[in-house]
Amino acid sequence: MLDDVKAVRLNGSILIQDIEKQVCGTSAVVKYLVPDWTPVKSYELLDESGNVLTKASMDIPGAMRTVLAHTIPLKEGGNS
Repeated sequence: MLDDVKAVRLNGSILIQDIEKQVCGTSAVVKYLVPDWTPVKSYELLDESGNVLTKASMDIPGAMRTVLAHTIPLKEGGNS
């Protein structure tokens, strides 16, 4: 799955393509910088065609230099 993640969409409209991906043991981590002062109500991890791979709601107030990280558990012998 980690290889499939190409972008993040915040609040249904803010597209972020500058993402960092890494594998840490049995988990994958996707990190990105949120635009300054942008409150985050939802996120979607997208593939290269813009299809939603996973999504969630959240409530993070806007701030400066906010880095979000999403941890994805990996299955042995499977989704890297």
